[in-house]
Amino acid sequence: MIDLKALMLQLLEREKGYVVEDLEEYGCAMVVTVTPDDIFLEFPKFENDEEKDAAYGEIVSKAKSNGATAIVTVNSAFTQAVDHPDDLDGYWSGKLNAENAQRCILLTASGPGMKSFGVEFTYEIVGGKVLFDPLGEIHEVEVGMLPNWPGGDPPVMHQ
Repeated sequence: MIDLKALMLQLLEREKGYVVEDLEEYGCAMVVTVTPDDIFLEFPKFENDEEKDAAYGEIVSKAKSNGATAIVTVNSAFTQAVDHPDDLDGYWSGKLNAENAQRCILLTASGPGMKSFGVEFTYEIVGGKVLFDPLGEIHEVEVGMLPNWPGGDPPVMHQ
């Protein structure tokens, strides 16, 4: 069985190198599908939310037909603390980028028989250098971009 936490940390180390190389131009949308026999790596391409939904929907369909046991996502994103649902009033796609919100690499793992879990690895770019924050705790998350992909019991994380 694949150690999903270790896999996520390996993927994070890889992406940190790309952040340092690409700085402001860094962007990532990567999906790792884990099956009993193999691991598949995909880079979904999309220009808008409709194309994003279609791309991730196709990945989920393939994952199900291949008997996948987990899907790990790696995405560049902007992040902001939300203490109350009202904090989301006035949100629009691209708002956090426009407001120069904190950048992060967001990693999630989900699949049959587990609850989704993940971690945000935040960083900022100052004077052409990347300042990485300490890695936060892996915690339960809502993935939201994998239509019809199962959650379930508490996360299965192997040490």
